[in-house]
Amino acid sequence: MTDHHQARDGGKNARPRVAGALNSQTPVQLLHEIGLFIWAWPDGPASMEARLQQLADWGDRAVAGVERTGQR
Repeated sequence: MTDHHQARDGGKNARPRVAGALNSQTPVQLLHEIGLFIWAWPDGPASMEARLQQLADWGDRAVAGVERTGQR
């Protein structure tokens, strides 16, 4: 699935597929195919910039090198 946006595309079961892959106890190919998965972070940082920084601080290599433009 490429360029899927739940609000726009809906009904393709993207969220349950990703949730199942994240919950799997064994390696799942789908995890290698996810470019970026954004979720609600109710108790986390408010801004996307702060969220990306927190992920980078935790060692997420995918966001560590992301150029910060301040755009959303």
